[in-house]
Amino acid sequence: MALNDNDLFFINDSTDSNKAKSVKLSTLKTNILTGGSSDTYVEIAGDNMTGDLTLGTDKIKLGIDGSAEFAGDITVGTVNQSNGLGNGVVIHDYGQVDTWPAASNDANCFTVIPRDSDSTTVQIQANGTITAKGYSMAFLAQL
Repeated sequence: MALNDNDLFFINDSTDSNKAKSVKLSTLKTNILTGGSSDTYVEIAGDNMTGDLTLGTDKIKLGIDGSAEFAGDITVGTVNQSNGLGNGVVIHDYGQVDTWPAASNDANCFTVIPRDSDSTTVQIQANGTITAKGYSMAFLAQL
């Protein structure tokens, strides 16, 4: 249920505990914000933080420099690790990276594109094919 500025709240008067005052939400917001400052909460429509944001005491830390620290695995996509269904990537907290391609087993799971280039130099596909600088490992084995 969303609150409206005209919604009333009943607040007990500290000078007389038997009287309750009704106060509009808009009045509460004005008094709490003291001139429109929202330093004590995050705005719904977006906000800019000047310090690090830590969630769960020490589980997720988003740094003001763009860095991020996570206490556990990071999952991107819809991966089911128990049966290999779905697609995405899991970066484990012990360093291993697992990937499940969305398209097919011929899809690239790992690609290297050098800086200032639009050409791929290394590809590893889900089916095990490795191509490096235009040569596949299967081709090199035949030499």
